[in-house]
Amino acid sequence: MTGILTQTKYNYLMFGYNSIQEFKESIFGKWYKELVFTVVCILLTFWFGMDTIFQGINENLFSPASAFIMAMFTIVADWASGMYRGYTKNEFSTKKAQRILPKLFANALLLGGYFHFHKHLVIPLNVEILTNLVDTGKVVIAAMMGGIHSLSFISNCAEAELINGKLADWVKEKVDSHKNQIDDLI
Repeated sequence: MTGILTQTKYNYLMFGYNSIQEFKESIFGKWYKELVFTVVCILLTFWFGMDTIFQGINENLFSPASAFIMAMFTIVADWASGMYRGYTKNEFSTKKAQRILPKLFANALLLGGYFHFHKHLVIPLNVEILTNLVDTGKVVIAAMMGGIHSLSFISNCAEAELINGKLADWVKEKVDSHKNQIDDLI
């Protein structure tokens, strides 16, 4: 019998090794148990850490925490792509680069304020339609924040020539036209 497993008179051979143990030791060395233990410890620590962060956000800042984290992530991604675009186009400005912390703080304050409005004012009223409306509103606001910054991220990446294609050009054109409309209003 040929192939991966071949049977001998006494045992099975796998890739020419006498046992699974011998096969593992050939790949990882004799320290594979320590490697597995270390990886499991790191993953458990990460899992408990993320669980603690999510619980803290859910109870004290914004619920659902995933919507809050995604909104903050898209803001940071938009900022990073804008800084890269400015660097590649020789338009980098430290004044614009410093806007990230106030922007994160203001958006977190908006989402947190809306969450606490819902938690401390709307829920105690016990009006189901109002509770559902405000519940939906907080997720919509977080999604809009994420969506706006995602579009800006795509536009910045298209201008920096990190991505290309019809969709990227269309998004860039729409974002630029809306920026011009806002500039005309101001």
